[in-house]
Amino acid sequence: MSGRRSDGGRPARWSGWRALRRGAAARALGSGSLRGRLTLLLLGFAALVLLLFAGTVLAGLHLHVAMYERELLLARHAAEASLSGHLERAIAESVLWTLLGSVLIAGAIAYAAAGRLELPLVRMKEAAADMERGAYSARVQAAGPAELAELAASMNGLAARLQEQERLRRSMSENIAHELRTPLAALGASLRAMEDGVWEATPERLAASYGEVRRLGRLVEELEELGGYGRPEFRLEPSLQSAGRLLAEAAASFEARCGAAGIELRLEPVPQAWSVVADAGRIGQILHNLLDNAVKHTPPGGAIALRAEKSKRLLALIVEDDGCGIPEEELPFVFERFYRADRSRRRSPQAPDGASGLGLAIARQLAEAHGGSLRAERSAAGGARLKLELELPERSGAGRTADFWPPGSRGDFQP
Repeated sequence: MSGRRSDGGRPARWSGWRALRRGAAARALGSGSLRGRLTLLLLGFAALVLLLFAGTVLAGLHLHVAMYERELLLARHAAEASLSGHLERAIAESVLWTLLGSVLIAGAIAYAAAGRLELPLVRMKEAAADMERGAYSARVQAAGPAELAELAASMNGLAARLQEQERLRRSMSENIAHELRTPLAALGASLRAMEDGVWEATPERLAASYGEVRRLGRLVEELEELGGYGRPEFRLEPSLQSAGRLLAEAAASFEARCGAAGIELRLEPVPQAWSVVADAGRIGQILHNLLDNAVKHTPPGGAIALRAEKSKRLLALIVEDDGCGIPEEELPFVFERFYRADRSRRRSPQAPDGASGLGLAIARQLAEAHGGSLRAERSAAGGARLKLELELPERSGAGRTADFWPPGSRGDFQP
């Protein structure tokens, strides 16, 4: 059985579908949509090319026919001249009809091509609107021409970075709230108990309360310091530094603290020729934070070693302890802001106020400002092995050190 027939003999449903398609195309062209504008642009370009071609053909044809007619008239062949005029008009009409058909075909092709260009652009616009609303999980399907696919991939990369930044922002806000809540709660409870007469304000309890105040002050200072590395005024002052001297100065600053904690501090010999181009004060700050972390998590009777290792392009300054170590799955995260493994959440005699979780993050920022990196590994004794890697200075001439600074750094912090 066949469906109801239309006037043209085709099933009515096919006629209705074609009418619907024609209506959609008319709306696209008349609504000022992107597809309509692209269609008109492509159609206009195609029509201009065809008009120029047709005009050139007609002008050349008319010129040659006019010259031929003039020669025939001069030769008194009027009948043949009239015939050539009819021939010229017939050819001109054929060219014009061909031009009209070509414009219609070009319009259909332009409409289809505009649709292919419009779809990925509309998807990108929708994804950008989602990201503007905070939906950073939006992604664009990388389809269409190569340039649009590359643009879609770039938008997806931007969305991924924004999503990660949002995750870090929320995580940092939660961590700051946690770090502030703990000492504030302890301090508030102690003061309330002393105010209500439940506790006597003994020197020991006042000292404990003051310890919480110091912890809050240290947290605020570290937050200010960490935020300061992204400011334009932050600059490094690089110069040629001996690796042995950098390690010796760091060891000297922790000698008394390690002795009081019953921890052996070993400084291994470093060849005198080993040197790096760096800001001595900032490298000292990195080593201070690495040593501070090691002291906090090394029990009495343990040992901390300071050494240097050299490869073809890198010089590593290493702080190694034989404490409880860092779980393998947590090694990639130890330099994140506020990240603290379970071992560092336990207070020890070397860190009675606990750790803020910012010292290693600050160290990593400074290492990256030097064009270097910080890595965490498990030591052979089961403890932690923190390694600061810096590029070696290039040599030129007879042993003279060439001007060297990692690209993009030269004293400027690159966040």
